[in-house]
Amino acid sequence: MSVGRAGSGGPGGTRGRAAELPAPREQARRGPGGRAAEAQHAKGELTAREGAGARVREGVSALAGHGGTFRRSTRAFGVVPQTGVVPGPCAGGAACRSARTCDAFDLPIVTLPGAPGFLPGVDQEHGGIIRHGAKPLYAYCSATVPRISPILRTAYGGAYAVTDSRSTGADPTWARPADETAARGAEGAAGAVFRRRIAGAETPEALRRRKAKEYRTGLAHPYYAAGRGPADDVIDPAGTRGVLIASLATLRSKHAGLPSRRHGNPPQ
Repeated sequence: MSVGRAGSGGPGGTRGRAAELPAPREQARRGPGGRAAEAQHAKGELTAREGAGARVREGVSALAGHGGTFRRSTRAFGVVPQTGVVPGPCAGGAACRSARTCDAFDLPIVTLPGAPGFLPGVDQEHGGIIRHGAKPLYAYCSATVPRISPILRTAYGGAYAVTDSRSTGADPTWARPADETAARGAEGAAGAVFRRRIAGAETPEALRRRKAKEYRTGLAHPYYAAGRGPADDVIDPAGTRGVLIASLATLRSKHAGLPSRRHGNPPQ
């Protein structure tokens, strides 16, 4: 049996391997086989090629993933080349100027996020909601001063991520017992996730309210967020001032280094 040498036209050589390339490329283009897609559909889920960004039912885990991605991307600006392509639907994430001013003068940044979420819609997309939302996100992620972020009431979706969330690098972040932190408000989430079931129910409104309650108690409560990273702890609202003061004292000596570069490239 003969074995082709590297660089030869044999099956083990460069030409032979190159001839095999179209097959895996075609497989990657087609995606998972029909059986795998059917299994995903049977669970009421879509394949990765069929998702519009983060899924509502993923809750705060989706927010943490987005925030972490934004943070690493910002740190890498000017260090490695970055190209972003959005080939289909995608969920998107006065504060920008304030954050950058504080960072320039070595002042701690205290943010009180209480975001009900970005208003979705084609008009908002055309108006540049993602571009505008990226500016405060960049400002926070590139800041090296102490960043403190106690959540107030609600913290939903991309709007929460751009108001200095834990996953984008805020130092301590706390929730309070009545807060809600999730990818979307309970009412909207129930309507999106259980749309078909609600539409076909004998009492659609009753089912929608029940599913909203389940989402609120199962995924949007502050202890869920504290257990998965978007919040460090759940605190008594009456102790917020004391926690802020103690955290500022602890972070006085904070030092956050940045990669060696000339400067970043903020969203325009």
